[in-house]
Amino acid sequence: MAASVTRRQAACSLRIFTHARIPLKHLLHSNASQCGTLHRSRFNHIPSHRAVEACALRPCYLFASTPHRRCFATLPEKGSLAVDPKLLLKYFQIVAKELKDVEEELLRRSLDAKRTKELNEKVARLSGVVRLFQKVNELRKEVDGLKDLEKDFAKTGDSEMLTMALDDLKKCEAEMQDLYDQILEHIVPPDPVDSSEVLLEVTAGVGGQEAMLFTGDILQMYMRYCRWKGWSCTPLDYETADQGGVRHASLNIGGRDVGKYLKFESGVHRVQRVPVTEKSGRMHTSTMAVAVMPMPTEVQVDLNPKDLVMKTKRASGPGGQHVNTTESAVQIQHIPTGIMVESGQERSQLMNKEIALKILRAKLYQMELDKQVSQHTAQRKLQVGSRGRSEKIRTYNYAQDRVTDHRIPITVHNITEFLQGEEMLDNVIQRLLQESRKEIVLEVLQAVK
Repeated sequence: MAASVTRRQAACSLRIFTHARIPLKHLLHSNASQCGTLHRSRFNHIPSHRAVEACALRPCYLFASTPHRRCFATLPEKGSLAVDPKLLLKYFQIVAKELKDVEEELLRRSLDAKRTKELNEKVARLSGVVRLFQKVNELRKEVDGLKDLEKDFAKTGDSEMLTMALDDLKKCEAEMQDLYDQILEHIVPPDPVDSSEVLLEVTAGVGGQEAMLFTGDILQMYMRYCRWKGWSCTPLDYETADQGGVRHASLNIGGRDVGKYLKFESGVHRVQRVPVTEKSGRMHTSTMAVAVMPMPTEVQVDLNPKDLVMKTKRASGPGGQHVNTTESAVQIQHIPTGIMVESGQERSQLMNKEIALKILRAKLYQMELDKQVSQHTAQRKLQVGSRGRSEKIRTYNYAQDRVTDHRIPITVHNITEFLQGEEMLDNVIQRLLQESRKEIVLEVLQAVK
């Protein structure tokens, strides 16, 4: 019992020496009297050989201004990147040099207030990256030391100390993974789409009535997802089919990181199931398309009235006598591009005109973004897809009760739960974001060669 208590005391003292400037190998090979001399006041109650073990379990190292290459030799398995360690080290060295240059420029007295502010912001950003790499360097060394101890305790058969070492190793690796995630956030440049409101459009594709029913299912899934995430969701256009389902609909969605989470939902969604109208029980394949476009401001997209042709007409769908007698629906064509939009959701012609212009701006803005993206990524194949309407991104197979995303790829089961638009959908979107981020990181690191 006493020995057990002693071991626990040793384990509890692991973090006392977080500022010790002693390499792990020196600790492992130092004799008991050395360790007792260095930290005698802390370990008078512990046998000297246990004191050595306690010191070594969570060693601390002198920080090297340039991390040792070994610290980037392997990334944690969870969310790991197939990154050449030399590239990661090179990136850190570039950032460290840039930080030094910026700090030197700040020392000059001839800078104006605007330039000083820009440089201070840059210092804050670069310092954050450098600090993260420094922490990774320290943790990488701790992990190496703990792995050495794991082998030593395994050889001596000390199961209790081995368990403690393994627990510490697991915690260190979890901390490292968190640091790597933070580094990725710094490496990946911000996407202006991530923080913008979006226009989400759903359109029935191949499959007739079944395609419209499926379009209605997907529309409801996204509306539930918005509620689950706490986002605002305003229908702008909603065209239903006579026998049920949705021909076309559009939603204006706003909230925190809306664009970030929805931008990869664009594309063709395919369903394989027996339609409710099918009497022979045959499996049918139908499709619908999703388009997600950032909602620009009037400043970002300036519409010239001379480029627009506007027509009014009677709205379709439910609405009674007002729909049949009033030309409240608005149709607008953009002459230079040929894009045509329409809105008849509201009873007011003026409101429908505003909605139609909003949709038109979103489409024109998306065209410009697509042009920029195609120029920037001409030599790169996006793992998560091009986000185009023509690309099949996801299959919903009812017979096998599975949803497969073809871009990662990933398969999940329980379609009913997936269509609830909550955690299961969110998990798939998170995976897409991870893969996209990894690809961008690889591109950035390749550029530092």
